[in-house]
Amino acid sequence: MEKDIVSVIVPVYNSEKYIEKCISSVLGQTYNNLEILVIIDGATDKSLDICRSMACTDARIKIIEKENEGPGISRNLGIKTALGEYITFVDSDDVIEECFVEKLMRSIKENGSDMALCDMYYCDRLTGDKTVSKIRFDETVKSFKSDRTVINKVRTFVWGKLYRKSLFDERCMFPGHTFEDIPVSAMIAYKASAISYVGEPMYNYFRNMKHSLSADADNIGDIFKALELLHKRFSETGMCNDVNLEIKKLMLGQLRFAYVRWGKQGKGNGGKDKTELDNINKLVEKYYPGAGGIAEKKFYVEQTDLEKAVLHVAVDGSQFTGDAEEADYVISRRKIDFIDNKIIVIPMSYGVDGNFDDWGAAEYIMENM
Repeated sequence: MEKDIVSVIVPVYNSEKYIEKCISSVLGQTYNNLEILVIIDGATDKSLDICRSMACTDARIKIIEKENEGPGISRNLGIKTALGEYITFVDSDDVIEECFVEKLMRSIKENGSDMALCDMYYCDRLTGDKTVSKIRFDETVKSFKSDRTVINKVRTFVWGKLYRKSLFDERCMFPGHTFEDIPVSAMIAYKASAISYVGEPMYNYFRNMKHSLSADADNIGDIFKALELLHKRFSETGMCNDVNLEIKKLMLGQLRFAYVRWGKQGKGNGGKDKTELDNINKLVEKYYPGAGGIAEKKFYVEQTDLEKAVLHVAVDGSQFTGDAEEADYVISRRKIDFIDNKIIVIPMSYGVDGNFDDWGAAEYIMENM
């Protein structure tokens, strides 16, 4: 298995506090046949010096310097430079478990897949808290042909996965703005003949990073750009009808994300936040009339175990109403004939653990928006 080179692409911009730990986690992999491409994206701190020092001790590290253009362009350069048939992306402030590459590669080989992914740890840099976030795969192997929801189940981020390099053609290159993963991950999931899953957390993603580009309110408009590009790429390939419902759910999910992170009224910037949120809302409405404005809708939830499902769709608990007649959407497991508003009847749905499948219910709600 180790005859295959795996190229690990690490974009680096001003990560002097974390980059040594990040690269050390790559060097410590149980899978040794690695090419570690460290893309210095115009860093102005000591990141480059730290990486150069580490490269002196391990020839697998290759440093590429470039002007600052963002992580997406850095990843593109890494893909074009990579010698490996397989590639993976690691953010410079994250850490991978020592078995990450080995287990994902084994999964690809055993299942004949083009891509493998795993669960992850969400780590809070401030509190030290660590929680597991699971990929919603109920089978070891999936593909778009067998399950169209795979486009959303692989999630929008590109880290925490191992890919066959050939998946990355011109339609799967990253744009130069933030939220660059969105138009890439869905296309990759569509293209992959098979996607295999290792049900074990092996990627440590750190939150509460002050320098995080995706947390910067100035970049809200990039969600709009990313969703527009996503729709454009699928439309140009003639595949939009096949994935229409899944793109709709992805757009609604990103609209929700934007409202949760930056608030309904925006948070400063002279109203710029509010304008950008409105633009994202209008984009959703453009492609899916009636689905826009979801963050402003009122929901009546008939049964308490459905509330969690609605929280995946709406913004927060303030959108619940105790009066069904005041609701834009009545969420129920049975039809309420005397309510004129939109009624969504949820099929009985429970996960393998016997608990109510809130994500499955949320997807069903989004399908009916």
